[in-house]
Amino acid sequence: PQCPVSAGGSPVINAAWFEYVTESMSDSPPEADIAPSFACCNKFGVTSELIAEWGNASRTTNTTRIPSPYATRRPSPVYRNGMSEYVTLEQRGHVSVLTLDNGENRWTTNMVRELNAALDEVEQTEGPQALVTASSDSKFFSNGLDLDWITSKGEHEGGDRKVFGDEAMKLFSRLITFPMPTIAAVNGHAFGAGFMWALCHDQRVMRRDRGMMCANEVEIGMAIPEPELALFHHKLPRHAFYETVEFAKRWTGEAAFSAGFVQELAEEDEVTDTAVERGEELSRFGGNRNVFGWMKEHIWGPEAAINKVDGPAHMLAHNDEYPHPPRFS
Repeated sequence: PQCPVSAGGSPVINAAWFEYVTESMSDSPPEADIAPSFACCNKFGVTSELIAEWGNASRTTNTTRIPSPYATRRPSPVYRNGMSEYVTLEQRGHVSVLTLDNGENRWTTNMVRELNAALDEVEQTEGPQALVTASSDSKFFSNGLDLDWITSKGEHEGGDRKVFGDEAMKLFSRLITFPMPTIAAVNGHAFGAGFMWALCHDQRVMRRDRGMMCANEVEIGMAIPEPELALFHHKLPRHAFYETVEFAKRWTGEAAFSAGFVQELAEEDEVTDTAVERGEELSRFGGNRNVFGWMKEHIWGPEAAINKVDGPAHMLAHNDEYPHPPRFS
């Protein structure tokens, strides 16, 4: 098969693929033979051993959250002025608008860290609050991994390649359980990690006429790792889940809306504003972050009620055996 190609015509690597490529980065190319199904990607140094053990890095790398130096609660742009080439953050009413601001918004370690820093800012706000993630590019919401960065050697402005997979997955996990309503303003293509990022939000507003979302692992001869399968399984309706992971379906806005995992469609120049309006309506739930965060943790986290072995009748009859939520906090 050919190298993965995004809707925009340039290569894009999804979450599992970039784990493989990240692991292959070294001063000396791997000595093992390249797997036949990945012969077209020989230059990436992706070996069959790496393919078989893609997840090792994310299980063994230790990372810590980077504290943000940009703390502010002003109702104005939070940081721009040379502080970040990746994102901008501004306050609109009760909504924090986090705008991906780096062209096609391809993923690197430094982009992950800037997004973590921005989430630190948003989490410091008080009272009713919601988060909207948008893009300043008219064609791309996020077009996957930065290939120039991940396939290069030595120092690069994208940052440390080895920790990327681990830190990116932890960022996605953080957004899924973020203690306030989150809305993705998907104004264009969202492929690979960009699709995952969009699904990690509570809701999605998508451009009506153009742009697609896709997880294209099977198109490049790869199986989707279980953590990604879990994300897709819990965020997509059953039929949409199967078409996404088994047949790499490219979802237009209309199709995603009909399937139910996009909540609203908007014209090109109205996507972000529509998402902000939704955020303002939902921001009241962010006023009680103990409750809202607890709910998300018990929907998506390690104690997820939807993953319990016991059936609901048993759980209801033995209510005292299960975690109790915060009350009226």
